[in-house]
Amino acid sequence: MFWKANLRKREARKRWRRAELTKGTAAVVGGEGRGLPPRCLKDEEFFNDALNSCERVLAHEFDHSMLFEHIEAERDMVPMQPPPRRASSLLEIERKALVNNDTFGLLAHPFCLDASNKCRFLMFDSSTRQRIETRQEVMAQVMQGMRRVNPYLVIKVKREDIVQDTLDSIARLKPSEFRKKLKVQFAGEDGVDEGGVKKEFFELLVEKLYDPNYAMFTYNSSNKTYWFNSGSFESNLQYEMFGALLGMAIYNQVILSIRFPPVVYEKLLVDDPAGFIPCTLDTLMDIQPILAKSLTEMLEFEGNVEEVFCRNFVSSYESFGAVVEVPLKEGGDTIPVTNANRAEYVDLYVNWFFNQSIHEKFSSFKFGFLRCMEVEEDAPSPAGAARPVAGAAKVKSVNMFLKLFRPVDLELLVCGNPVLDFQEYRNNTDYADGYDANSDQCRWFWEVVLESFDDDQRRELLTFVTGSDRAPPKGLGAPEARLTLSRQGPDCESLPTAHTCFNHLLIPAYPTKEKLEAKLRLAITFNQGFGIA
Repeated sequence: MFWKANLRKREARKRWRRAELTKGTAAVVGGEGRGLPPRCLKDEEFFNDALNSCERVLAHEFDHSMLFEHIEAERDMVPMQPPPRRASSLLEIERKALVNNDTFGLLAHPFCLDASNKCRFLMFDSSTRQRIETRQEVMAQVMQGMRRVNPYLVIKVKREDIVQDTLDSIARLKPSEFRKKLKVQFAGEDGVDEGGVKKEFFELLVEKLYDPNYAMFTYNSSNKTYWFNSGSFESNLQYEMFGALLGMAIYNQVILSIRFPPVVYEKLLVDDPAGFIPCTLDTLMDIQPILAKSLTEMLEFEGNVEEVFCRNFVSSYESFGAVVEVPLKEGGDTIPVTNANRAEYVDLYVNWFFNQSIHEKFSSFKFGFLRCMEVEEDAPSPAGAARPVAGAAKVKSVNMFLKLFRPVDLELLVCGNPVLDFQEYRNNTDYADGYDANSDQCRWFWEVVLESFDDDQRRELLTFVTGSDRAPPKGLGAPEARLTLSRQGPDCESLPTAHTCFNHLLIPAYPTKEKLEAKLRLAITFNQGFGIA
């Protein structure tokens, strides 16, 4: 009840914000606003920490929500011919929650879950499907002599041609292949992928796709985010691959260094295949603040808009040095913007910017993402049938657990937590191989990190140790972020090394703090490449 009331307040806040923007408000251009917006609670206020912190509770919720009919049939000694089916939608789970006394109802009330635990349910579902699919492949191999079963998705790439190699590897994959655990092998390198190699694979691939030479995205220095380049000549397959990377990263629990504005995740989660969503100047402010301010000033202008602004109903973008103009409506290049129609112009321009200008590119991007989330479910039962018919056809759909996520959840899951609390990281550290928290080398290490390093160097250190400069969704104090600090033999001239697969840092027993700091700075500066020690 409180959650639904809060949602209504949030919608009222959005309506207030739109009204203020239409009038012209200081919240955008720098003055006092008219009235106060409705107050609403943050989503975090509804999280249940006790349930979110217990893995066994989450696993119990998954089993007893998804397999409710199986458990009920076994309890009541009901013959299972044909067997009951799994739940296929969150709505179905919510309806059955009313009579399901074996669960806390978390899936019926997902606002209690934080982003990482919503992902847990996605992982439970993925693991269950992988086991079923692997068992079916093994049986097919035994009975029909079909191909050998590989429980992993193996990708072999060359560093210098990583984009094309990856595109070739995933182009023909079935959706079920994306759910397999990823193993990456770099040509000419002996590293065994236990997690660290694939982390670097994702980092290098994202860096290449953001490269200005590919011109797939435009960079906004004011808010340090990327947006889809309307004038890019790159194949839509490149965008599809980028979308698939997001899905693969979620299944493999890898944090990506991608910098998209929040509206991208909102477009990914809507039902529309092209990601069409209604947007306002407020949304544009997050991506193009200068453009949004210019349009707001046009709405507020009290003089003659047509004479001063000299605009027609056209939009424009730059494509390799040439300016391309696009009419916002039929005959727009001959229709001037006036005081009477300026609101219509702004609405059409904002819609063009977010939806029409990137239609093909974002459609491919979203298609690649949803390919990873596609699942096969039993077709709906015939009218009057209590259970699905054995051997019935399968229908493809997007994994229902994706509907648990809000845009902010998806962003946190893909990009990680940008807040890095290294004091919390220190408290989340194990020591091994002769080191403990009071060892000189360990004390020096934390003194260097906490007192000598700046924020950029701490991020470089985190990248060196974990393969990412972001923390997991729950921060550096999360169990999955736990650091192990080990002794790497006696004093020597070797640099510290890291097993990024296990968040494991090895430091030789350097005799002085100065030497440890110098070696550590050198190690985090040159941190690419894998080998076998």
